[in-house]
Amino acid sequence: ISNNCIELLYERVIRHSDVQMVVGSYTQFGGHQDLPDCNFQQDFIVDKTHKWFIQAYLQGMVNEMACNKLIKKDFVVRHYLYFEPGFINEDNLWSFMVACCMEKASFVSDVTLYYRIRQGSIMRSSTRTDEEIHKWQSKIVLKKLDYVISNGVSNDRDIFFSLYCRIQHCLEYPLTKSFPEKSYIFYKWLRNSNYWTISQLKEFGLPRRILVQTLHRFLPKRLGYKFYMALFPKFQT
Repeated sequence: ISNNCIELLYERVIRHSDVQMVVGSYTQFGGHQDLPDCNFQQDFIVDKTHKWFIQAYLQGMVNEMACNKLIKKDFVVRHYLYFEPGFINEDNLWSFMVACCMEKASFVSDVTLYYRIRQGSIMRSSTRTDEEIHKWQSKIVLKKLDYVISNGVSNDRDIFFSLYCRIQHCLEYPLTKSFPEKSYIFYKWLRNSNYWTISQLKEFGLPRRILVQTLHRFLPKRLGYKFYMALFPKFQT
């Protein structure tokens, strides 16, 4: 972190006592960068809405790391924002939960974190296969779905579509790799959950095709899987 990281972030808390989190800018060095730097052009505050923050997180405008953020303890405790035990990429899920609960946050243009990328580090020399990575990413998607519905942010159409696209990716990605059976396994996880009844989906004003998809639950599993996949819209990339 920069020499004045704590002072810069805490100064925003003093200036705006009602913010729940302060986020600093960061830059990377030392190796191949998987993600762009997160440098805010100017200081700004997001007030009274979690929608902007969730979308910024989903689009990569705000990093998912837990570091380089100053968060009020009472906010964490009140919303039970703790890391999922035994979870890989727990920052990803935790940051999303924070975004869903956020009411007011301050963003700092000063770079307060210098993120060194070291080739051969634990993060860079993972022995996990594509199949294992898909497994954990799929579980994170399901955890996010559960969180937005159980915490009352599921009626936001943009957030729904962001997660819906990720469901499509979790189902279609294995079909392009050497583990196509994982697509069906993910479908069974989805089917065994309580996500998206027709009454819940009506709140979104969604296309009829997505409403019809929920009928897959009334079909035998293999047939339901084919039915569900056939009704996915073809998103433009």
